Amino acid sequence: DFGPVNKVLGLGDFSWTYGRYSAFALVLLEVLWCSFPFVMVTVYAGIRAIPTEVLEAASLDGASQWRIWRTIMAPMLKPILIVVTIQSIIWDFKVFTQIYV
Repeated sequence: DFGPVNKVLGLGDFSWTYGRYSAFALVLLEVLWCSFPFVMVTVYAGIRAIPTEVLEAASLDGASQWRIWRTIMAPMLKPILIVVTIQSIIWDFKVFTQIYV
């Protein structure tokens, strides 16, 4: 018996931890589950830090949402995304405890 998740999914006696790809998928899912809140809060704070006057001026000038994102928001979020990416890579190197457990 491998648990209720396998019963609900109809997988029978499929072992998630012994397969090469399924174990990798489980570790990836766990790492994403742990890092997602940090990334989302940081990016949300970066979006909220963009001055609304700049966005309003761009929309009054006739810029589409895609153009506002591409020319205003993305460049202003670039430093935040770089920091989040570097921090996530550093945290991903410390994944040994999750794999060992």
